Amino acid sequence: VSVRGDTLVYYPPYVPRTDVVEYDRRGFPLRTLLSDHGLYRPQLSPDGTQLLVHRGDPRKGPADLWLLDIGRGTRRRLTSGLSNNWASSWSPDGTRIAFSNDRGGMYDIYTLDLSSASQPQVVVKNNRDKSEPAWTPDGRIVFMQDQPEATAADIYLAGDATAIIASPDYEDHPAVSPDGRWIAYTVRQGPPEGDVVMVAPFPRGRAVQISTAGGTYPAWSGDGSEIFYAAPDNMLMSVAFRNGKPDMPKPLFKISRTSDRPFTVTPDGTFLVAALDLTASDVDRIEVMLNWQEKLP
Repeated sequence: VSVRGDTLVYYPPYVPRTDVVEYDRRGFPLRTLLSDHGLYRPQLSPDGTQLLVHRGDPRKGPADLWLLDIGRGTRRRLTSGLSNNWASSWSPDGTRIAFSNDRGGMYDIYTLDLSSASQPQVVVKNNRDKSEPAWTPDGRIVFMQDQPEATAADIYLAGDATAIIASPDYEDHPAVSPDGRWIAYTVRQGPPEGDVVMVAPFPRGRAVQISTAGGTYPAWSGDGSEIFYAAPDNMLMSVAFRNGKPDMPKPLFKISRTSDRPFTVTPDGTFLVAALDLTASDVDRIEVMLNWQEKLP
């Protein structure tokens, strides 16, 4: 505020420009699918023809879900309104998505049928925040649910009142293997180890740790023979997984870490990364408002 009090100078909300880039296993960029402000968590449909992406902009309101037809280059906004939409994932047949929405006060799990004009349908609703819905091969949904008075957060299967993965730590980011036999997930253990990636028989069984120096955001290869995750230094890691036994993690390439899941695996075994384009961002822009007090209600 100026000395006279009639001029206000401020930084507007910063929303970086993001490029959704497809990379091969060596980290070589293959193509840029989309560029815009506030993009994150890109995911290709099971048939590889559509891109599901989150777009958040604090200057315009809550985060929403968008769908890009890659061949035609057309965009379709899937959600709108004053509530936030978060942590989406494709159904195995590509006809539906699951996501988390807070329109009821708590974050609940919804599904949306993309083949019709129907509205989102709530599938899990209670007095706890829920997020990170992921699909099983037979069309069921697993998700993370906060348990603030007990075990921080556990992993549940929709329709089951008892957690399938629970411990005193915070379990998050469930990912079921393509054959439905295993589930990978993140455990937040705190210092010194930090986040670690675990894998266990699905729906219940003894878990083993597959990350060796921390990690998060596990994802399966299309044939279930590898688990990928992001290391603390933003290195994309690969773990071969056969007959329930993980090998040692191997580094692939460095990725850009955004506010949410920084990468996803495509049906063809490539990787989608939401990479920040700092050269196209207006981080140094300031705005000046004259007689700002007259605009107050």
